[in-house]
Amino acid sequence: MKLLQLDGGQNKVVAAYSNRGDDIPVIDFLINVPSDMSSHVNGIQDLFERYAHHGRDGLTSVQFHESDKNKGIWAFRKGRLRIYCFIDEGQLIATHGAIKSTQKAKLSDVNRAERVKLRYFTDKQAGNIELEID
Repeated sequence: MKLLQLDGGQNKVVAAYSNRGDDIPVIDFLINVPSDMSSHVNGIQDLFERYAHHGRDGLTSVQFHESDKNKGIWAFRKGRLRIYCFIDEGQLIATHGAIKSTQKAKLSDVNRAERVKLRYFTDKQAGNIELEID
């Protein structure tokens, strides 16, 4: 698995992607957000920066919350935009984004983030994590 560093500080914020191609789900999502929500993309980037420099303490529970406590899946929130992620040793690993349409997080989004999390820890244990700094 490859990780692209999105923001650095005390706590790195990285985006996970496959070794099989250049598809980086978080970046692709943010680039392709509908134009009426594009102002929220900057807000998401600000939330990444705040997490990188202050950790969870720098964010409110509205901006950053646990989507599934049992699976350890978190989400950044700006308007209807959600960026799903998990945390490993203070490093935040973003998995993908979604436009939220209901009050509760979609199970499919939580499961997708969990699949990336499981693959990440398998690859980490095998020494197959590669960090790229943009």
